[in-house]
Amino acid sequence: MIRLQESLETPRSARECFFYTADFRNLTGWDPTAVEARKTTPGPLGVGTAFDIVVRFGPRRLPMRYVITAFEPPHRVVLSGEGETVSAVDEIRFEPLAHFDGGGTRVIYTVDLTLKEAGTLTEQAAKPIVMLNGKRSIMGLARALAEDPPAGRVGLLRNLLDRTIVGGAARFTATGFRSAGLKPIADRLDGRTVVITGATSGIGRTAAEWLARLGARVVLVGRSADKLEQARREILAETGNAEVVTQRADLSLMAEVNALASRLLASEPRIDVLINNAGALYADRQLTAEGIERSHATNLLSPFLLTERLLPRLAEGASAEQPARVVNVSSGGMYLQKL
Repeated sequence: MIRLQESLETPRSARECFFYTADFRNLTGWDPTAVEARKTTPGPLGVGTAFDIVVRFGPRRLPMRYVITAFEPPHRVVLSGEGETVSAVDEIRFEPLAHFDGGGTRVIYTVDLTLKEAGTLTEQAAKPIVMLNGKRSIMGLARALAEDPPAGRVGLLRNLLDRTIVGGAARFTATGFRSAGLKPIADRLDGRTVVITGATSGIGRTAAEWLARLGARVVLVGRSADKLEQARREILAETGNAEVVTQRADLSLMAEVNALASRLLASEPRIDVLINNAGALYADRQLTAEGIERSHATNLLSPFLLTERLLPRLAEGASAEQPARVVNVSSGGMYLQKL
């Protein structure tokens, strides 16, 4: 058996460190040996949650299945990993620190690694590689848990391509997304409220689930009550976050946008983030019942009106430590349309 133990200190709270590190879906964001990582069991994180991981070990790629065997937030988590040629037990402990402003955390990461097909010589040969990979991984975790993680890479070439039709549209492909250099989010959003429109499918549905995973209260807005309820149930089952609620509204109608804003102001004592994600491009010219062209109403007037109505509530709870945000989502299809 090879034992590896490393530690790091970070200004983040133990709760943030715990939930980010215990969720092995985030592994590819900080461990350079991790090639793939996905959660394979439904429900919130806890004992029995399983992850399928692919790691590099020298020239080889090793599939492994990790299962959480101890889950004690925000102090300790243990994961047991099994592969064809290797098994591992990862124990991660989180100790509060007082010498950072506002607190901080020491993360102590211990791995016991057993090579199943190995004799003593093989383990001796593998140990330097394991130690080097362990140090690289803990350095990656330290960067991920840094107080101000770096934003996605934005260079001169990317800015130039963004101003061309082909280059701009290419950024909306899977390759374009990967090239942005974005990493999983270590922040927690407990106690914060996010309103997201177009939340029953696509980007909106995925974003809503991620926000719920981070602990936010999430208000799903959509046209179909049935789809909203289905999305709410699925997100609850996957994340365990009961603070996911729905608001039905047809955002192509300004009367319904106004009514939605009034309901939100009545039901949500604070709103920290508004994500204007709903949108549509119609093949034919259509007028709404209010006499407005439907694409214009949905993509421009609706988010403008909803934002204006909710801005005072967004501003009320904003601070330097927890600023409010309005996120406007557009479509790569816009690069291909003359407006």
